[in-house]
Amino acid sequence: MTAVIEASSLSKTYGTQRALDDFSLTVPSGVIFGILGPNGAGKTTAIEIMLGLRTSDQGSVTVLGENPEKHYMRIAPRVGAMLQQGGINPGLKPREALALYSSFYSQSLDIDDLLERVGLKGVTTIVRRLSGGQAQSLSLALAIIGKPELVFLDEPTVGMDPRARRRTWEIIEELRTSGTTVVLTTHLMDEAETLCDEIAIVSKGRVIAQGDTAALISSHQDAVDLEFASPVVSSDLEHVLGVSCEQRGALGVRVTVDPTPDFLVRVAAYAQSHNLLVTRFSSQSKNLEDVFIELTDETQPSDESTSK
Repeated sequence: MTAVIEASSLSKTYGTQRALDDFSLTVPSGVIFGILGPNGAGKTTAIEIMLGLRTSDQGSVTVLGENPEKHYMRIAPRVGAMLQQGGINPGLKPREALALYSSFYSQSLDIDDLLERVGLKGVTTIVRRLSGGQAQSLSLALAIIGKPELVFLDEPTVGMDPRARRRTWEIIEELRTSGTTVVLTTHLMDEAETLCDEIAIVSKGRVIAQGDTAALISSHQDAVDLEFASPVVSSDLEHVLGVSCEQRGALGVRVTVDPTPDFLVRVAAYAQSHNLLVTRFSSQSKNLEDVFIELTDETQPSDESTSK
């Protein structure tokens, strides 16, 4: 599959803060690609470099086969972007803003149809008085008005109500169906798990995992929660079962394992030999949020603005 973005060993430093550190990823064409990471992980810096809005200190990147820093004007008509800080004239109405942006492209979507799709048909409020959700919907419309081959959506559903959020999901899926590659950042793990074909997880300025979303989740073991009628020590159970165990209160243990018939037999044998009654057995299938938390750590800066 052709790659629309290839980033290799990107590094970027702001003063003493290293925002990107050997950041590398490949985005194939025609997919919804998620870039996930804690605040301060470097996601925004990476996207700004891919858009040609910022330069890297080291490394290389190509977008649609071009260097975005050197050939920004070649790729700009082919790329859409919905960033957290928009540059929309606050005195314009939604339709006026779309008409202005439409004029920048050789081909564009029908304005009235797009307004209806994003839930802004008939809205005549000027930009600065739109609700948070309406402003997000307008930003999405502006990002896709020019029929881009590639679109960056930075937390596209922030501030949206459930109906608008679902409508946005449908639009993003329609973009993929039409052949547009979507690069999505979000802190909503259910959103990423629902929409993204592939995911890159970023921590401390580098990609620590990348792959097919379902495969990435399934590559991490599930867990089983056990509870006993009498106190149990996780280290004793861990020694017997030969797998990682985490104490969950005096009576409970979480076992990191894919439950199998053999595992059940070993738990029963342990309970019998220690005269313990198992009062609860619950299998916990991991989701994307579990994998994200497992792969990242808590040492990230708390303010993404410091490392972009």
